[in-house]
Amino acid sequence: MRLCIIKVAGAYYTALFPSTFAALEDAMKRFPRAAAISVQAARH
Repeated sequence: MRLCIIKVAGAYYTALFPSTFAALEDAMKRFPRAAAISVQAARH
């Protein structure tokens, strides 16, 4: 599992996902109308 930082419409949240792609898929399902979504793996 990876700790991912997800940015949606200027707001950030963190969550554990198996990959950054899985985090992006989840964010797209949660915020279907968001104009911009970005995901990055958190640095340890």
